[in-house]
Amino acid sequence: DERGSRPDRSASNLRRADRRTGLVGALMQDVGTEFSSALLRAITDVAHARGDVVLAASTDEEPA
Repeated sequence: DERGSRPDRSASNLRRADRRTGLVGALMQDVGTEFSSALLRAITDVAHARGDVVLAASTDEEPA
């Protein structure tokens, strides 16, 4: 708008009727392996197609 403000996605999620945050979490032991990398890519592709964002983290090969 003319004040230069823009919608805050986190704030809008608080009032959504469907309770979807638009976020997908992915916690993996080692994102450096070929399998984990391919899996994360697939998760990201599906999430983006749905309009969601992926938050990914690695446990550095230590089980969560």
